Amino acid sequence: MERVIRRIIALVVCLIALPAVVESAWGESFDENLLDVLREQGTITGNPYEELKRKAQAEAAAPAEALPPVAAAQDDPTGWKMYWQNGTTVKRNDGLFKVTFGGRIQLDAAGIITDDTLNAAMPGLRGAGTEFRRAQFFMQGSFYEHGIFKAQYDFAGSDKVNFKDVWIGLRKLPAVGQLRAGHFKEGFSLNEMASSKYITFMERALPVLAFAPSRNTGLAAQNTAFDKQMTWTVGVFADVGGDGDRDVSSASNYNVNTRLTGLPVYSDDGRKLVHLGLGYTHSFVNNLVSFDAGEVHLSGDLVDTGDVLAKGIDRLGLEFASVFGSLSFQGEWISTWVNQIAAPDLHFMGAYAQVSWFVTGEHRPYKKASGTFSRVKPKNPFAPTKGDWGGLELAARYSYLDLSDENIQGGTQNNTTLGVNWYLYPNLRIMFNWVYSHLNGVGNENAVMTRIAVDF
Repeated sequence: MERVIRRIIALVVCLIALPAVVESAWGESFDENLLDVLREQGTITGNPYEELKRKAQAEAAAPAEALPPVAAAQDDPTGWKMYWQNGTTVKRNDGLFKVTFGGRIQLDAAGIITDDTLNAAMPGLRGAGTEFRRAQFFMQGSFYEHGIFKAQYDFAGSDKVNFKDVWIGLRKLPAVGQLRAGHFKEGFSLNEMASSKYITFMERALPVLAFAPSRNTGLAAQNTAFDKQMTWTVGVFADVGGDGDRDVSSASNYNVNTRLTGLPVYSDDGRKLVHLGLGYTHSFVNNLVSFDAGEVHLSGDLVDTGDVLAKGIDRLGLEFASVFGSLSFQGEWISTWVNQIAAPDLHFMGAYAQVSWFVTGEHRPYKKASGTFSRVKPKNPFAPTKGDWGGLELAARYSYLDLSDENIQGGTQNNTTLGVNWYLYPNLRIMFNWVYSHLNGVGNENAVMTRIAVDF
């Protein structure tokens, strides 16, 4: 009976001492303190105490088992978080405000050889050179439920900073979808609408360089339909310079524009698809216009109409692309009709076709919201110590452009381009292009070019 009473007293003492034991400054475990209390009460002594003490110390020294996760407290909706994903983003937890900062650097080098006939007709093209093809910085974001904006500037190529995308807009609008006002690309040409970060070759194809309106200042609406299997855009623009401005005293062209794309085939998250597209632009003009192009930027344009006095221009473009796993095809046909003043109407046209294959198994990702191709992500990013070398793409393109008709003899050019793209990371690649240019009736140019490109 006495032994039972002593054990009950010992248990009560343990319960009373529990808070102090847990927070003991001695750093001992609960089991060790309990053993000490039991020994003081005479409940346990001698060898049993020593054995249990050693076991308790061994358990205390062993790594603790992982505890089940505890639900985190709800984030403060007005708090902010920062993260990096191909750009630095600052975002409020409730999603009402978001800003992303970033840019791109593209450093080019080229060696150019021309035959004697082309050199005689266009001296000064031979040689080697380097340039920063693009050195851009941008900031874009969203505010409240519908507000969006972007400001992107290019510091390469001249002493003057050029506007790229500088616009404000509204999103998630009924029927309209997205509405933009500012300086941005008119909806025309699959090759043109894709960012320079994602195009397969260092330069866009000849007919795209010659005819695509690219960026102007205006107002446009764009949206998707049929679960993003179709996109459309409609816009009104004024032709402007690189700063986005037009002086009120100067004559300027005004364009109405539309682009429609569809995906009759889309499966396996874009690893298999067929893209079809149609673009049309009418320009209301009453002044001088010109068309020129060249796929070797450091060399300059080999075909050029010079100034043409016109009162109207119509551009029509047809797009095709397909992806079958690592293999992809893309092509466009573009025609341009020029209504001359006091001279016959003109018809210029061009086309290109390209093919690419990822040796390492990647595929060209497609962005359904805009009907364009986007960022390639290598399966095994560059890590040579692990035996990973990134992604490798082989590509070839043929392009044709005819800028000669009636009284305008701007020239006819055929280009063959072979390319190798090495994707070290999703935002870093090294490009190699060999471009063979044939200017009909004049001569040939060979150019070997390379680019290291990073965006951040």
